[in-house]
Amino acid sequence: MQLVFDQSLLFEENIGKNGLKKRTVNKEELDAFQRVSTKLIEHEYEFINILKKKEILDSAKIVFEKIKWAKNLVVLGIGGSDLGGRMLKQALEADQAPMNVIFAGETTDPEEYRQLFKQLNPEETVVDVISKSGSTTET
Repeated sequence: MQLVFDQSLLFEENIGKNGLKKRTVNKEELDAFQRVSTKLIEHEYEFINILKKKEILDSAKIVFEKIKWAKNLVVLGIGGSDLGGRMLKQALEADQAPMNVIFAGETTDPEEYRQLFKQLNPEETVVDVISKSGSTTET
């Protein structure tokens, strides 16, 4: 697997007004970017090695065996609890995913959740609630 860190989507010229202006990136920021890039290339970040760990793969297989009947997986989490799962899904995207994965972590609005769950058959759906503290609104 080749890891590529595409910095182009950080900049205004590619993504619009919310991007960084190239002239605002200073030497300290460029140095930080280089350090992160080097660590990514050298596999120093643990998440890069996650698929090489037998115990993690074995645990994932056990969980999948228990939920493989589902057509939908709804992932609930706010902030980092939402972003980590999104990153993994994007990184591991399969052409023929075994189920529809729906991320519902952008909101704590109960009406949006009601509308989402009206569209899903409960007998075909698994909900994964992710929370570091266990005391956030969505949990």
